[in-house]
Amino acid sequence: MANTQISPGEIKLFNVKADGVDITSMVMTVDLFQDLFMPTWSCTVAFSDTQNLLMNIPIKPGTEIELKLETDYPENESKLFKFVVYKISDRVQIKQEHQGYMINCVTKEFFTNQKTRISKSFKSSTVPAAVCTIVEQFGLGAIDEQDSAPTVYSFIIPNMSPFAAINWISRFSVGTSGGADFIFYQSDHGEFKYRSLDKMLVDRSGIKFKQLNPNTFDDSGKIPLENFLNIERYEFLTNHDSLNNFAAGYYGNSTLSHDLYTKKFKLSKFNYGDDIPHDAEKKPFDGHYFNNVNNSHIVYHPVSTNGMGNNITIPSDTHEDWLGSRKTNVMKLEENRLVMTVPGAVSHYKLLGKQVDVELPSHQDIDDSQYLDKYLKGSYVVAAIRHIISTEAYKCVIELGKKRLDKAYE
Repeated sequence: MANTQISPGEIKLFNVKADGVDITSMVMTVDLFQDLFMPTWSCTVAFSDTQNLLMNIPIKPGTEIELKLETDYPENESKLFKFVVYKISDRVQIKQEHQGYMINCVTKEFFTNQKTRISKSFKSSTVPAAVCTIVEQFGLGAIDEQDSAPTVYSFIIPNMSPFAAINWISRFSVGTSGGADFIFYQSDHGEFKYRSLDKMLVDRSGIKFKQLNPNTFDDSGKIPLENFLNIERYEFLTNHDSLNNFAAGYYGNSTLSHDLYTKKFKLSKFNYGDDIPHDAEKKPFDGHYFNNVNNSHIVYHPVSTNGMGNNITIPSDTHEDWLGSRKTNVMKLEENRLVMTVPGAVSHYKLLGKQVDVELPSHQDIDDSQYLDKYLKGSYVVAAIRHIISTEAYKCVIELGKKRLDKAYE
């Protein structure tokens, strides 16, 4: 299918192949998923099948699916997405010789991870360097971008899958901002990023989404480019939940450590913003009720200070630098998660982990000059993208996280 894209949401090219066979005519919809907290991309394809593709191609676990898309925004851009089938579900008969079903797919790096185990020691290594080694040496691809984390550790990965190992060592990876907020995610086929959440906030994409009248035209009679960034609808998927946050140690937490060599106990406390001053200044809650809450979440943590020699640093001995910080930072993008639907564009896949600007209406009539929400407008990090694709339309549902307010509560 090929046509000229004349308005937002239209597709210039949409093509689907299974093991090299064109099956576009049988595809009803494709949902493609990207997520900061999932190490690989995935997709689901819905079929209306009158040719029994499951048996004739056949389509089965391990079948390679290629999805090619092309749109005109911001310029003529195309992308070939490659996936592997891991499950066939929801198979039903529609009528005689006509069936419907879903195939569930992931990128090939998922399978590499599932069949690989790592038993490896790292001596005097930064965590980003270790992540790069894991990705390259164990067949996942390459790290195309990473932020720095200065602390040098020695640690052993005990028979873990690559993704599980990266998730574990990310707990004690502290960036230059002072927060334990590193995230590992897929940026392209065979390419990954390992980035600090605080650095994502300043990685400006130059994209601004806002609500406007999508039926307007410019002086030449063409649809303005900003219409391709129109927020068609939005909602806040999750709002601030104080009860859950107390239990998870979001506002504050304590760690009771026990030194295995000296037999001594030590209590350390962490409060929201202790690691990153900007977060303390512009926190998305009223601090009066959430101060001195360290006893709401207490964990036990063994340490072995000097057990391996004075010149070796092991992660458990530095828990005060990262344990409390990690608990709050992994939750920050879940607070007031903004979900918006915008016209689809191939280039949007590049926005994952980047900062975009959003203008939201204030929904108030007290001050006519204040038409934008002064607290919730501004910079967001793209935390997840769902591409909803059919032969008729292309939409993107983008999930955004606001790590801190642009303006402190007055």
